Amino acid sequence: MTGHTDPWAVRVASAPVTFGVYRADSAPLGPQELLATMREAGYDGTDSGPIPYLGTARTLPGRLAEHGLGLAGGWVDLRYDDPDGFREDLATLDAALDVFTAVRDAALGAGSEAVREEAGERVAGGDTAGAAWDGEGPGGSRGEPDRRAARAAAWAADPRFAPRPTLACPDRPERFARPGMPADARLSLPDGDWPAYAGRIGQAAARCRDRGLEPVFHHHLGTDVETPEEVERLLDLTDVSLCLDTGHLWLAGGNPVAAIRDWSSRIRQVHVKDASRDVLARIRASGGDLWDLVAAGGFPPLGQGDLDLPAVLAELRRSGYEGWIVIEQDVPAFRASDAEALARAVADQRANRATFGTALRAAGLA
Repeated sequence: MTGHTDPWAVRVASAPVTFGVYRADSAPLGPQELLATMREAGYDGTDSGPIPYLGTARTLPGRLAEHGLGLAGGWVDLRYDDPDGFREDLATLDAALDVFTAVRDAALGAGSEAVREEAGERVAGGDTAGAAWDGEGPGGSRGEPDRRAARAAAWAADPRFAPRPTLACPDRPERFARPGMPADARLSLPDGDWPAYAGRIGQAAARCRDRGLEPVFHHHLGTDVETPEEVERLLDLTDVSLCLDTGHLWLAGGNPVAAIRDWSSRIRQVHVKDASRDVLARIRASGGDLWDLVAAGGFPPLGQGDLDLPAVLAELRRSGYEGWIVIEQDVPAFRASDAEALARAVADQRANRATFGTALRAAGLA
């Protein structure tokens, strides 16, 4: 395949969940150690993980700048099916938006033309992105800390790389217990509930836009928006942008390459995640739930599942996608004292970044 000669405006982030961080109060490693590990593995940024694990509106901008990393966004789930619960959950959304806007505003303050030029970025025309790094070499090779910080500020000052509030819905217990394909239609949101459900998603999206941030909605196994048909319905009933998760879509019966082609006009963030339908079938047959699927390796390291990553990247490039690509791997939670699990998580995420670079080259994009 012939490589592209023009730069592709994407940056590659990691996420705390790939290191077993699901709760701010029980993370197996501290935020500084996690960010340093991401930087050393060659990632350009990170998802926020559970607020305020990585930091608050006061501390996170400086912490990211110290490590030369951007912020891709972060997950916020709200109870769209429950009017009272939804109103209560808006406080959680506002707290996340405080963090995201603080990072953006700090970047805008630091992202002057002089800073961008010092970072080696091309300012003319507002283009601050370059070709996706192919994963060769340690992240530290990108220069001294102040150069990394300037580059990260320039990315975040670019609307394509501003933090994306990642709207989602909480787990639905009966669907969590039977994740993925084949879906049980009896567990789906009733037709009559969809207009109000979609209306509340629209309210949440408007709240993000009022703060100057473009949200994305994340479909997910074990929730009300899981299958390709449910994603289609969401897109039909709202104007919210989409966070495409390749692994969750695959296990819900979808095809990530076809989804990129069909939904390209709505995709504003991508979570690249491998997945195994064989593991899913085994867990479903044994009566296991979503946590059992994760523990069994239903979301393996990149290149060890079913995902055709070069095809996904080629279709993203063809579709004109620009922005963050977040490499995620849902791994079992573990304790800080579990040195073996931590070492495995760190090694897997370094390998994931390298596999991504190999896939870029296989797709003719690097």
